[in-house]
Amino acid sequence: MDDHNYKLNTFLYNKIKDIRNIKILEFGVREGASTKLFVDLAEKNNGDVVSVDIDDYSNLIKSSRWKFIHSRDDNFKEIQKQISSNLDVILLDSFHEALHVSKIIYNYYDYLKKG
Repeated sequence: MDDHNYKLNTFLYNKIKDIRNIKILEFGVREGASTKLFVDLAEKNNGDVVSVDIDDYSNLIKSSRWKFIHSRDDNFKEIQKQISSNLDVILLDSFHEALHVSKIIYNYYDYLKKG
């Protein structure tokens, strides 16, 4: 298991695996490891996953529980029109530059459920 999958399974999956009607927003798809994990979880727990990436991964997964947005993660107006306001998880794995990360966090933080 590579480091990315290890972190997903060890630090995130075990904390969210039992959330019913889970809502996940993911920035950065790349090879789809987290996307596939999240969609499997959404299918089991009646949830929804929205993934955003500048590269077109729209054909990566066929699931009614998954929506792909082909966009930059800082295209706030477009993305905010298409996401839930009660998210359980936001995974930021796109552009790893400090100013960009803080901009994304500040713009999407209020979409997380309280608690």
